[in-house]
Amino acid sequence: MGWLDRRREKATFKTETQSIMGALLPGLTRTPPERGIYGMLNAYGNSPWVAAVASKIATSFGSQKWHLYATREHGTKYGWRRLKRLQKAGVTHQQYRRKLVELPEGVELVEVYDHPLLDLLEAGSPMFPGNVGRMLTQLYIELTGEAFWWLDVENIGDGQVVPTTFYPIPPTWVKNTPASGKPYFEIQAENARTAVNVPMEVVIWFVNPNPANPYIPAPLSDR
Repeated sequence: MGWLDRRREKATFKTETQSIMGALLPGLTRTPPERGIYGMLNAYGNSPWVAAVASKIATSFGSQKWHLYATREHGTKYGWRRLKRLQKAGVTHQQYRRKLVELPEGVELVEVYDHPLLDLLEAGSPMFPGNVGRMLTQLYIELTGEAFWWLDVENIGDGQVVPTTFYPIPPTWVKNTPASGKPYFEIQAENARTAVNVPMEVVIWFVNPNPANPYIPAPLSDR
């Protein structure tokens, strides 16, 4: 028996032994994790630890109650002037009332209860209500670093539209992101034969940039 035959026999014996031990004692064997976006999404269903950690974060995010604030000068209607200091600090109305935040002289913070953005976050889509849609979005971000919303918009006249529904899109469905001369997302569902080009104006792309190359999206081979 030559050297190559002996190596092949040892490799075959090792493989058979691992298979038997894996059936008897699954905890003693290790299966290398899948790479890329598909692998990370599959890990949620295959790894209890991944599911436990990611779902805890996502569920907490999805259950949050959102608030919207505007500023106004005393004696006037509120306006949409941005106060960057408040945005960065994550200021709440209660903090403002407790005088924990300094506002410009004559300006007060007003909570807005009726606004299309609040309606959108609460409505979600017919398949995934707002809290479920937000939870799913956070799961995608935790597992793959990005998430997508395909918005359904309503024309309110004078050339203005407001988003009324958001559909979470699995990152694995997004085959191409906008590029020069291609102002659209190329999206293809799991079992669809062809992809559709969705204008970038109706897609929100949540992304944590890859520090290794933050200016280039993940390669298609990873999707």
